[in-house]
Amino acid sequence: TTGIETADAECLESIGQKIKVNDILARKIRYADSLGIHVYGTFVVGAPEESWETVRRTIAYSKEVPCESAFTVMTPFPGTPMYYRA
Repeated sequence: TTGIETADAECLESIGQKIKVNDILARKIRYADSLGIHVYGTFVVGAPEESWETVRRTIAYSKEVPCESAFTVMTPFPGTPMYYRA
């Protein structure tokens, strides 16, 4: 399982993620798949900077990479920076 989160760099930055969703990540997922390693990617929607366009891009990206995908709604858990922003 790997947290891909979103395909939008601005949304990633806003939620404090240092993950780079790009061709390198897609290649790594494809490589794992070629070795028979089943990758499960998790995505989050609902960042403060999120728009319908960023959601569409994230969904499109999830279809490009060979992994099973799950989407969740961002939940600002108590005590986290996002909780205080919300």
